[in-house]
Parts: sequence; C-alpha cells; structure tokens
Amino acid sequence: MDMEPILKKTSYLLIHFIKNHRKLSLLLISITSIFLSYLFYSVYVKSYDVTVVGNVRKADGIGSQSINLIQALKGHLSINFIKTSKPDTTEIPLDIMKVLKLTNNKVSPFLIFEDGLVHDSFDELLKRLSKKNKWINVNASERNDQIWIAYTMVEGSLAYPRHVERINKYFDMAVVPDKFLEKVFKDSGVKVPIFTVPLLIDYKSHLKTKLKAKANKVFVFTNLSSIDYRKNQLKLVKAFHRAFMNRQDVRLRINGRFNDHFALELTDTLRYIHDNNISNVHITVRKLSTIEYNRLLDETDCLVSASVGEGFSIIPREAMARGIPVIVSDNTAQSTIASSGFAESVKSDILIPGYYPYLDDYPIGNMYDLKVEDLAQGLLNVYNNYEEYLRNAEGARKWAEKYSFESLAPMYLGIFKPKKVILGDKNEITPEYLMTNSRVLFDKYNNLLGK
Repeated sequence: MDMEPILKKTSYLLIHFIKNHRKLSLLLISITSIFLSYLFYSVYVKSYDVTVVGNVRKADGIGSQSINLIQALKGHLSINFIKTSKPDTTEIPLDIMKVLKLTNNKVSPFLIFEDGLVHDSFDELLKRLSKKNKWINVNASERNDQIWIAYTMVEGSLAYPRHVERINKYFDMAVVPDKFLEKVFKDSGVKVPIFTVPLLIDYKSHLKTKLKAKANKVFVFTNLSSIDYRKNQLKLVKAFHRAFMNRQDVRLRINGRFNDHFALELTDTLRYIHDNNISNVHITVRKLSTIEYNRLLDETDCLVSASVGEGFSIIPREAMARGIPVIVSDNTAQSTIASSGFAESVKSDILIPGYYPYLDDYPIGNMYDLKVEDLAQGLLNVYNNYEEYLRNAEGARKWAEKYSFESLAPMYLGIFKPKKVILGDKNEITPEYLMTNSRVLFDKYNNLLGK
C-alpha cells in the first residue's frame, strides 16, 4: 500500500482542524502533553516505598500473598511489582491489576520477595532480573541502599540447603508466616534475622456470609487442597470409612488441584474407594473458581485438613471465618489453629520423611503423620457433638479475623515503615516497633529511614 497519499491527506486534515479550531486544538495538545508527562514520570522517574517481587496465582498460598500484600498496603504505601513468572490474572481485582501492569521497575528501598527460593532456576532468575533492571543489585555486601526481605516458608522440620544458602547470600532478613518456622530456619542454618508476620488472607467474601447455624440433612465433611501426599487424602478416606462405613446420611467430599508428581497418591486413594465399595466419598480433581470454591464451603458442615505439613494453612482459617467447624492435624502451621480453642485437633507426631518430589528425590527433615483411628475419632467427635461446635462459630470467626487485611496491615507497615527501630535481644515486628538483635540490620534500617 502506498502510504504517501494517506499521510498527506492526514496532515492536511490536521492542519485544517488546528486552523479552524484553535482553542480546542490547544486544549487537546495540553491534555496530550500532560498525559505524556505523567507517562514518562510513571515509567522512568517515580520512586516507590516497596517493591514486591513474586508470582501471582490466586489459587496458591505464596501466589496469593503477592496479591494480598499489595491489596493491604496500597492505601498506605506506594508499591510496584516485578514478576518472576507470567502472572495468572484470573479473578484479580482491577486496582491490583494496575499495580501488576506498571512498567516502572525502579526498585524501592525495600524489596520483598514473594516466591519459592528452592527452585533450580532461582539464581538464574535473579541474574536475569538484574540484567533487565539496573536497580537490582544481587550482591548483598554492596547493597547499602536497599533491604531485601525473603517472605518464605517450608512445610516440615528443615529447609532445603539451597533454600538456606540463597537466604544467607541474597537477603538481609527473612519473614515467615508462623512462629514454628523461626526454629526451623535457624536449625537449618539461616544466619540473617528471622521475623514472624502471619500470612495475609482475603476474608471479605467469607465474613459477608451468615455464620454456620445448622447441619445439612446429609452431613458433609469437606477437604479442599491439592492432590498431594502431604495433604493426606488417603488416610482421610480411610478414617472416614472407619468412622461411618457406607452410611448415606454422611458424606466426604474432596476436591484437589492435580499435580503430575502425585498421580500415584490419587490412584491409591481411588483404588481404596473402589476396593472397599465406598459410595459416600466423592473426589473431584480440578481448579475451582472463587464462586465454585465458596459454594463448596456453603455446602460444608465440617472442613478437614489432615495434612502432614503446612507452611500457611489458609483454607481452615477461611472456613473458621464462616463459622464452619474445622478438624486439623496438630503440626507445623496448623498447630496455631489447633491451639486456638476453636478447632478439633488431631494428634500428629509420627515422624515421616519430608519429601518434595517436584524438587528432589531425597527427603529433607521430617513431616508429621497421624493415626487413622485418631482422625476417625475426631470426625466422630464433631459429628456427634455438632451443636456444641456450632456454639463456637462466632468465636472462630473473630479468631480468624486476626489474619485479615485490616488486622495485619499495621504489622506489615512495621516491616517497611516502622515507627521505631530497636536494637534488642530478639527479632520482632509489631505495629509499634521493629526490634532486631542484628547491629547490621539495625544500622541499615536507620540509614534508610533517615534516623
């Protein structure tokens, strides 16, 4: 196509328009100039308080943390985001999408890394990010104008060696979602200061629901997670079968996201159901939308998590926010729920190898299993005393609300804009102060905050 006549025609029309509409033309030029200036400022000039680096996947614990952190802090601090992989933007709010789509990757004084540090590609990822972004300096010893924070967790008694190595090599501090993890990372060899700040959870839809008030005609136990040996679905099916056999007035519903590494676990569970001719256990394997997930919770009488290890344990907290009774194995992050006084706790102290097939073929540390008969008794306790458990619904909701945006935002602000920095005998973050036993970190905070 010959563009010259078209360009000539367009130029003529533009000149003609300007001559005959001077005021309107000046207004349009002014608006365009302002827009271009703002765009230039946003992309190349603007500074931020916090840079979030991570993955975005609402269905996963660590993937949802990036979203929820931005949501909690966006009204208090200016935030930009650097992606570590292609984000899954399914059901992401528009105000969060604006942050995720920012093209200005200028790193702020505080960079918080919200992604797994155990993957083989992590070091290459940092190299790639530093090549693309002149503000990223991976050499911690040369980095005096930034504090790098690893928000991280594991599900057992030890962290992977390369996990520990990367925290010590690249980061100034580690933040974990549950107190038990402080000892885990110390025992694993982490040298930088370790702080506990619980995971942010989006409770809005759960708090809007009416508190659970009565059981369904067919009593429904539910397990929502991924298909994973760590989630212990086979033992849950065995315990349910032991407690209720094939009664048709009680049902166990399991939905899990599928993972190729755990096909054997799913096969074993389905084989047990088939071999024992069980008709009151229903398993579906698929990713749920928020609407589908909430509908399953609406239909649930008791949420069961028999996991042998958890770093976050989000779903039981969401059920508690609805006043739904929960049963949890008393280990790792679920010990916090077990000790709340609002959950049925199942003893879980059988040591098993901490095995992550998607990382390596060898175990690291231990996880914590339970006895089928103990879990069966927990199921019966809730079923036979359901009215008593429902009387705890309001208390359970209030307990779970401690992990909402509104409750935890002051603690997260204490990471990035602490009111006071104290050199003390422990590492602790509160809404009123950040205390550290590290002189290096203490000095760095004071330098960055201008104190």
